[in-house]
Amino acid sequence: MRDQERGESKNDGSLSGVDSAGAFIGVTSLMKAARTEDEIGCVLRSHLIAESIMEKYLVSRTQEKLSRFFNFKDGRMSFSVKVQLCLAFGMPIEFGEFLVSLNKIRNKFGHDVDYELNSRELDGLAVICDKYDWSPDKPVRTKKLEITTDGDSKEYRYGDVSRRIDFLIIFITFLPVFSGWALHFCRRNSIK
Repeated sequence: MRDQERGESKNDGSLSGVDSAGAFIGVTSLMKAARTEDEIGCVLRSHLIAESIMEKYLVSRTQEKLSRFFNFKDGRMSFSVKVQLCLAFGMPIEFGEFLVSLNKIRNKFGHDVDYELNSRELDGLAVICDKYDWSPDKPVRTKKLEITTDGDSKEYRYGDVSRRIDFLIIFITFLPVFSGWALHFCRRNSIK
């Protein structure tokens, strides 16, 4: 799979632009999100990837002697609180804006078994990506995505197939920028 605007991909299904940080971002989970056929699985996996990155950032910002008081992975701290803490510790506000919108979508799936992505929500996320220039190709709604499964490669355009694919295009636009920022910070603080 590759986001064509970011460069070449490898035949192993990795994402160009995030290959070196695969373990950090949970590239296996991202591949599962891309290959799942249902919206809820795609959104939930993407949400969990973003949450994992925030947790690593929070661990890197917490002094070692205080770490016993903070367990960011035990399930008692909500995604929303993690976003707030990340912002308080210096995460750029544009990431918070995207993450809050992502969380609203995830929560709708979490409370309504029949919920489906809608164009208004997706457009809102795409506008955030465009507003902060996270993609060299603007608007995000003109992007393409190639997914390779078992050697079979298919190209998808935003708006042509499904809202799940549109969501993936948006999330894959956000992910390298967000994870790159967090990975850089965490590497400086020896967090993997």
